[in-house]
Amino acid sequence: MDMEKKTRRPHGSGAAYRIANGTWIAAKELPPDRETGRRRRLTAKGQTKSKALNRLKVKTKEYERTGRLSSANTPLLRDWSERWLKEIATVGVRPKTSRSLKVQMARICGQIGGVRLGKIRAADLRVCIAGLKSTLSPLTVRVTWATFVRCMRDAVREGLIHDNPCELVDAPTGKRQTFQILTPVQASRLCSLEEDLMWQLDWVLGYQTGMRTGERRGITFDELVMVDGVACIHVKRQLQRIKEDDPKWPTSLAFRPILQGDHEWLTPPKTESGNRLVPLPPAVLSLLDRWRAVRRGLGYSERPLDLLFVDHKHGGRAVTAARERYMFELALKKADLPHVRVHSMRHTLITALSQQNVPEAVRLAYVGHEDAKVDAQYQHIPVQSLVMAAQKAAKLIQVDVAA
Repeated sequence: MDMEKKTRRPHGSGAAYRIANGTWIAAKELPPDRETGRRRRLTAKGQTKSKALNRLKVKTKEYERTGRLSSANTPLLRDWSERWLKEIATVGVRPKTSRSLKVQMARICGQIGGVRLGKIRAADLRVCIAGLKSTLSPLTVRVTWATFVRCMRDAVREGLIHDNPCELVDAPTGKRQTFQILTPVQASRLCSLEEDLMWQLDWVLGYQTGMRTGERRGITFDELVMVDGVACIHVKRQLQRIKEDDPKWPTSLAFRPILQGDHEWLTPPKTESGNRLVPLPPAVLSLLDRWRAVRRGLGYSERPLDLLFVDHKHGGRAVTAARERYMFELALKKADLPHVRVHSMRHTLITALSQQNVPEAVRLAYVGHEDAKVDAQYQHIPVQSLVMAAQKAAKLIQVDVAA
């Protein structure tokens, strides 16, 4: 009886074997795990041997496409970008950061996404930079390019390419565009002419404490504290709008959805130094007490995680950034003041405190700015030092508070 001649499979196509239930398993060796050194295999199942091998072939091509498995060609930039965003860049970051990274890499891939990593040349990068500059501001180009540099740096670390091609050209430069801010006198006028108590409190907090818009709109009653006999706001959260229905938050972050909001969430502050104590000057404390009385009269409770600011004209929901911006623009028009951004409140205060020679460490701790040089001092700033900053802010930006 003649033996059937067996043909050897092509090298690297993988092995196939049958298990007890009759299913075929096709397997291919992968490089060992870099962290543990353990063996890794890529497998696929099928009712027949050929189906299992074909499925393994498809899987192998997908791994080669994104660079998980070495091949004769390096992956296309768009394919590596897809893997980089999923497995590296967006792991453990906030939803907004994840979305920003995806937008930035989409801009890059829109210019040179069809070029293979190993074939990116200086000419490609110059074309990419020119394309970005044609539609984006200088600062946005710089930020987008920085993300691309990170992406290529990780491609080097993954062994896909030997050198970062971004080093072949000079990085684009771009400065933040200057914008107008109110003077302390103008800020005082804006706050004093505001007739709505809640919005007046919002403007005063912005100009006298430098709290960010999300920090102000996200104030909860457990953040209103007394420290060494001084009334303070312990800033430990911010209100953030996330468009996704089920955003993926890092497990290290404490977050809480606002049921009355429009995709609003309470999240930790922007930076670690954003978690801070903000002493309240007497005028601000008076406004706060009056608004709380009005708020209670409207039927709102003061449970620990209830929001201080509520949009009572829209069913008591969380105050959105768009709503605050609209009311701020109305207040500017009423006070006959130039158009400025809501965020410019912080710039007005920081500029004024700097001109008053408030020590840098105290100033940074008061407004929650991050700076590596003084970061270690943040936890050692006594509350009385912060009171000094608050008192100077109150003197610079005075508010006529009706009795």
